[in-house]
Amino acid sequence: MRSHFIENDVTIGDRVAVKCGVQLWDGIDVEDDVFIGPNATFTNDPFPRSKQHQDKPPRTRIRKGASIGANATILPGLTIGERSMAGAGAVVTHDLPADAIVFRRAGPFSKKLKYSFDSIFNFTDLPIQWLLVTGFGSSALAIVLGLVVLWGRLRGSIQIAG
Repeated sequence: MRSHFIENDVTIGDRVAVKCGVQLWDGIDVEDDVFIGPNATFTNDPFPRSKQHQDKPPRTRIRKGASIGANATILPGLTIGERSMAGAGAVVTHDLPADAIVFRRAGPFSKKLKYSFDSIFNFTDLPIQWLLVTGFGSSALAIVLGLVVLWGRLRGSIQIAG
């Protein structure tokens, strides 16, 4: 049994997976190849009040290839960039750029977890994996691991497949 609700002013692209417990309210645009996990929550009123309805809800855009994890909450009027991922339980309060990965509370302190030098150095993703497992409390350790990977890559002792 699937239990999801799709309101009238919603656009859904091709090959979109919408799991159970999801409500897509007016003002949401979902592009192609998007995954929306179970019980992901979208809101369309930034200041909800009883008996006070907005004329037109702000547009929320989920760009091509993005993934929204289970129980993630997306506030109204945001854009989730192409191939971005909001992990399970994330509360997304700001736009996410393309290729961003956010988890837990994804607000003004969230960062694009893709190295700006990826195309030059081809880093491993060990620091990112460590951050995902331990959370922001270990971000200093993730920075140290990133520097070790950079140092090893520059010395040629860390080989990257591909």
